[in-house]
Amino acid sequence: MSINKFFLLLYVFIGVVPVFSAADKSVTQMLYLQILNGIFIFYFLFFINKKNKLKFFENLKSFSFVFFLLFFCWALMSTSFSINKVESFRALTLIVTYLTTIPILYFLIHQIDGIKRFFVNMIIFLLTIEILTVISPYLFDVIVYNTYTYRSQAYSGLTGNINIAAFSILLKLPFAFYETINSKKTAFKVFNFLLILTGIFSIFTVLSTRGAILGLLFISLLLIFYKTLLFYRKKITFKSFLKIILIITLPLIFNVIANNYQIQFSSQNELNNLSNRLETVVDFEQASNNQRLRYWKQSFITGISNPIFGIGIGNWKLKGIETDQKKMKNYVVPYHSHNDFLEFFAETGLMGLIFYTAFIFFALIALIYFLIKSDKAHPILFYLILVFIAYGIDASLNFPFARPIQQMSFFSILIYSIFILKNEFGFNDSFALLKNKSMLSVFLIILFLAPLSLYSSIKIYNSSVQQVNLLRQFNFNLFNTPLSEIDTYEMDYPNISETTIPLNSFKGVFYLKAGQIEKAIDLFHKGRQSNPYLMINETYLGLSYYKLNMKDSSLYYSKKAFKNQPNNIAHYAHYVISLSMNEDTLGIKKAYDEIKKIREEPEIDNIYYLAIANLLDKDESREFLDDTAKNLLQSDETDNLTRANLYILEYGREKVIEADILYEMGEQLFSENKFLEAARKFEAAGKINPLELPYFMNAANAYFQISNLEKALENIDYVINNSKTQNGKAFYIKALIYIEKGKKYRIPACKLLRQSAENGFKDALNLGNVYCR
Repeated sequence: MSINKFFLLLYVFIGVVPVFSAADKSVTQMLYLQILNGIFIFYFLFFINKKNKLKFFENLKSFSFVFFLLFFCWALMSTSFSINKVESFRALTLIVTYLTTIPILYFLIHQIDGIKRFFVNMIIFLLTIEILTVISPYLFDVIVYNTYTYRSQAYSGLTGNINIAAFSILLKLPFAFYETINSKKTAFKVFNFLLILTGIFSIFTVLSTRGAILGLLFISLLLIFYKTLLFYRKKITFKSFLKIILIITLPLIFNVIANNYQIQFSSQNELNNLSNRLETVVDFEQASNNQRLRYWKQSFITGISNPIFGIGIGNWKLKGIETDQKKMKNYVVPYHSHNDFLEFFAETGLMGLIFYTAFIFFALIALIYFLIKSDKAHPILFYLILVFIAYGIDASLNFPFARPIQQMSFFSILIYSIFILKNEFGFNDSFALLKNKSMLSVFLIILFLAPLSLYSSIKIYNSSVQQVNLLRQFNFNLFNTPLSEIDTYEMDYPNISETTIPLNSFKGVFYLKAGQIEKAIDLFHKGRQSNPYLMINETYLGLSYYKLNMKDSSLYYSKKAFKNQPNNIAHYAHYVISLSMNEDTLGIKKAYDEIKKIREEPEIDNIYYLAIANLLDKDESREFLDDTAKNLLQSDETDNLTRANLYILEYGREKVIEADILYEMGEQLFSENKFLEAARKFEAAGKINPLELPYFMNAANAYFQISNLEKALENIDYVINNSKTQNGKAFYIKALIYIEKGKKYRIPACKLLRQSAENGFKDALNLGNVYCR
């Protein structure tokens, strides 16, 4: 194998590079590309002859490279308008990585002998690996466990993400169609037909990515239309046309049938049904669709509002928080627009969008032109067009630019397309106005930028590794890493995490948990500079000032956090704490009403009633006991802390504590077999707090122990009559009372035992089997 082929394989097979402990696989892949670019540049400078070096410089005149170079220059200028310039340089690192890689791929593809066949075989081989790594864990789950997990990340193959995996397979499937339809070798036809079959199965069933499903159906329809057109123009025979139609449609039909069959193995079969999945595409109330539409609209408006240089490359992830903050749930931010074109429009303005779009579609327009113009066009041209369409769908729904694994495949196919056009039609893609000296200057600029970009990539990678620990501890609220170690972490480049939370904010939380509040406050203010839109710093500043007993500052920051991003339980909790500090019960009620309009977690009720219960006495609190509170009291699902706070609101703190003390005394007496005294304590507790039904149930049990059946019956009836849901244990105790009363109560006793068993009390079933036979 030639060195050029080896280099090309190293670029295209980037997906096999392990994540190496980074928070995001794309960070590792970017570093890998920079290292690989550095190795190639060293090889180019010292081992490639002058003739081939001149060819490399000549390749820099390619329209595609020039457009990407212009996009880089415009993106660089846009940093003057960035909110976070560090994040702009981070984004420029990726662009410089691609800027260095594109001419290298261009050189390699144009230098390899027999590239036509080699390239197709390489893509087919990569497609095979991708499909195997997706389907293998899926089949393992089905065979070993007789089930599988719907859209599990375990099925993401080389990519680390199921949506990326689906579109990566879709991008390469046109090559499998090309080989199946055009290959003259039966073995190749069969093998590639199986790739089509399993590739569609991966997209339809294993990955179930809606955009990829629609893309697959669309390119299949285009392929059918194109072959029908060829048949109509008598370019292919009826027999050939029929074979082609079967090659396209049979895998689709088979996979629709297979999808309906495999549903039985899934615990979420209603979700994995293909028709149900496609229905959600046009359901604009569906969460992900609604979210994408919001992001697209916000990106477009941002671009229109900043048409020249945009808001700065890499800064949409920050600006998107401001435009979507009322809809954001917790800290789930619009990190991408889910449309590369709209995102670049927002970040770099109209010219940036034009340059990037021209880079992609220059080759596509040339492919379409020569396909239409030539009667004897290479049969692969249409399949290459399908690749561009698949990528266009992906770039319109997702963010493949940020994923090196997708870009390496697409860049290679784009350059291969230009090579085919050159080879078949003498297509000239060089920008004639550019001189060799100017291209030498461009090369020197790349040489200068490459090591800077490599250094940046190393910093970003090291930070990403550290972020794994920061994110894990933040998510689980376990801050056990020593501050001495946290102090060694990179905080300034990059200065925000993969979730846009400033790294200084993470560090501030560690210091806050360690009781070093002044230091934490300083770090939170630094975090505000890195990301002024995410209110995590404001909410923790509110909490920090609360701990310092600074009421006004605590209220100012916690209110700002909650009012700007109300769909966040942490913001709500910290705001309520500040309001409690100021004894603002009406403010607490307003905050509660506001968040209840958008979410329903039980923690919201718990925080509210805890705050109110701590502030109000019995008489004041009654006005806060609305229908929701009364329903919570009657619900078996209400947690003990919420229930206790509601009791306090209803009866007052002192009375609730008094009842609880009497109840504990009754339990102690019961354990000493002093049943009468215990029963009286339970009843006394029940009189103070009649909402606590266990008081009455224990009283009934105590009276039963001393055969005071009437008093036992009176108490257990109170429990049964006042329980919102049927109580199996209460039915059981009443059955025991009837059994003790004698045989004439046998029938109602058996009915009660059956009711008790039906409501989950197992002892009733055993007793019923003996007593009621």
